[in-house]
Amino acid sequence: MKRRTPVKTILAAALALALLLTACGGKAANSQAESSAPSVVTAETREEVKALVEAFYADLAQANPVCMTSYSGDEASTVFTRDGDRSCTDGLSYGYVYYTFIEDGKKYLISDGETAYEDEFMYDFMTESVNTMLTMFVTGIFSAEDEDEADAKLTYSAARTEKTVDGAAVTELTYTISGETDGEAGSMTVTGTADASGAVTDILVEMASGEESEKMRFTFEYDGVSVELPPYTVAFTPESLAYEHVESPFATLQELIDPLQEDESLFYMTDDENVYAVCEKDGRQYQVIAPFPEEARADYDALDFFADDYQEKAYAILGALAVEDCVDLTDAVIPQEELDAFAGKTVQDVVDAGFEGTGWSVWEGDATLYFSKDYMEYTATAAMPEDFDEESEFEFEDLGAGVIGEMRFSAPEYAALPMR
Repeated sequence: MKRRTPVKTILAAALALALLLTACGGKAANSQAESSAPSVVTAETREEVKALVEAFYADLAQANPVCMTSYSGDEASTVFTRDGDRSCTDGLSYGYVYYTFIEDGKKYLISDGETAYEDEFMYDFMTESVNTMLTMFVTGIFSAEDEDEADAKLTYSAARTEKTVDGAAVTELTYTISGETDGEAGSMTVTGTADASGAVTDILVEMASGEESEKMRFTFEYDGVSVELPPYTVAFTPESLAYEHVESPFATLQELIDPLQEDESLFYMTDDENVYAVCEKDGRQYQVIAPFPEEARADYDALDFFADDYQEKAYAILGALAVEDCVDLTDAVIPQEELDAFAGKTVQDVVDAGFEGTGWSVWEGDATLYFSKDYMEYTATAAMPEDFDEESEFEFEDLGAGVIGEMRFSAPEYAALPMR
C-alpha cells in the first residue's frame, strides 16, 4: 500500500473543502498593476518560510469583523461574514444561508431562515471558517510530520515583496512548496496580498500533483461588515425544560430491572460518572441517576457485548448501583388523553400536529409507527388503506392515509438524556 505524501494529502484535503467553498474546478485571476521600487525578502528553508507565512496571516486568523468571499472562476460562490458572536455563511452557488449567534450564553444555528437550534458544534465550525480555510490551504502543510516530509523531499521557497500599486502600498507574500513522490511532481503555491495596514485582502491558491491541478481564490473585507439575523424563533431543546427533582421511589437500579418482561430492556445510558435510567411507576415517568463507581465501570466495560449472557451480567453490575437522584419528566410527556384524541384520525393529522415520523413497520395492512416530538418518542398503531401496496418502495410520507388506532408514549430520545 502506498502512503499518501503531504503534497497529495494537502491537495486531496483542499479539493474536498473546495467542494464546499469554491465548487471545485474554478480558475481565479490575481492580477495587479505594475509596481514600483519593490522591496523583497526571500526564504529558502522550511523554518524561514513558515515564519514568514505565520507572521503574514496572524492578524487574519484573529480578524473580527471580517467578510471572506470564495470564488469559483470569476463568480463568487460563498460569502462568509463574522461580526462579533454572529456569523452568516451564504452559499450563493448552492442556495443555502446559515446563521450562527449566541444568546444567553448558548450557541445557536439558523439553517432554515426562521428557526434557531441550539448547536454548539455547528456554531464553532461555522465561526472558524476563516481559520479552517487558512489551515486547509495556507498553513496546514507546515504541520506535516517530519518523516513524511523527508519521504516527499519537499522544497520550500518564499518571497515577501513590499511595493506600490496604483499609488497604494501593498505587501505580497508568495510561497511555494514542491516535491516529487511516486514519480509525480507536486506543488502548492500560495500568494497573499495585504494592504498598507497589513490586513490581508486576497489569497490565491494554486495546487498541482501529476496531472491534477486546482486554483482557488479568497478575498477579504473588514470595514462596514455586519451580520443581521432574520426574525426567528428558538426551537425546543431538552435543556429548555425545567425538570423537577423528586425523592426517588427506587433505592437501587435493581428495582427498575425486576419488573421488566422477557421482551423488555432497561432504558439507560452512561457517562464517565453516572448511569441514567428511565422508567415508569404509578403513572409517572422518571429518570433516575446512580453514580457509577470506577471499579464497577471497569467490570462493565470489560463485558463481551456479543456474549449470550451479556445482558444478565450487565444487569448484575447495574442493579447493585444505588440511586442518588431522580427527575420527574412526566410534564414533558404529552398526556395520554391528548394522544387518545388521535384515534380515528390519519397519520398525516399526527404529522400536521407537529410530530416527526421516525420509523415504521407494515404487515398485512397493519402498521406500527414511531413518532418524535420535543425529544420524546411515541408509538402508534395504524390501519392502512386497502389499496396500499406494502410490497412497493415507500417512505414515511406515503403512509399519511393510514388511520390511527392507539398512540402511546414510548420513551425519551437518547438526545434528551441526561436530564438535569
